[in-house]
Amino acid sequence: MICLAATVFVLCKLFPPFEEKIVKRILAGISIVLVALTYFTVVALTAIMFKLLRRRLLPDFRKDNPSSYWTGREKTDPTLDYLKRQF
Repeated sequence: MICLAATVFVLCKLFPPFEEKIVKRILAGISIVLVALTYFTVVALTAIMFKLLRRRLLPDFRKDNPSSYWTGREKTDPTLDYLKRQF
């Protein structure tokens, strides 16, 4: 990728009229390719490795504790005193 960017730079110095349009398109293409390569080499391979090893990075709370994290509370009547206290 660095060689490609250096080649683009040299060509732009040799042919100045095409500098702005072509350079922006080529560099945009290079950045898309680099992001895709980074994703498929780092993120996707790591996810596949963890799936094959049956490991989890985060705990699975659905299996460990099926109960809810919400605490129960009694239903309150919407009285004027309650409405004044809520804020």
